[in-house]
Amino acid sequence: MNPPFFAHKVVLDAMRAHPDSPDVQVEGCRALEMFAVSGDHDVLLVKPEFNAHIAILTAMTRHINDADVQDEGCMALANLTVSGT
Repeated sequence: MNPPFFAHKVVLDAMRAHPDSPDVQVEGCRALEMFAVSGDHDVLLVKPEFNAHIAILTAMTRHINDADVQDEGCMALANLTVSGT
């Protein structure tokens, strides 16, 4: 894995390791949102070791009544769908 994507993996690993923590999920979604805005949306979606969309949807499903998780999750998903071209 290229060093620039190490932070992506750390964030996703934290989200997967702490699925019951809404705080971890909010901050994880927020970080993924920023990574996607920086142009890494293709990497976050395509590389199987990332599958960021699955981590985000899992967080949103697990914390369905947490407005902060829902808000940050929606923003992260929206930014992941932006085309790089």
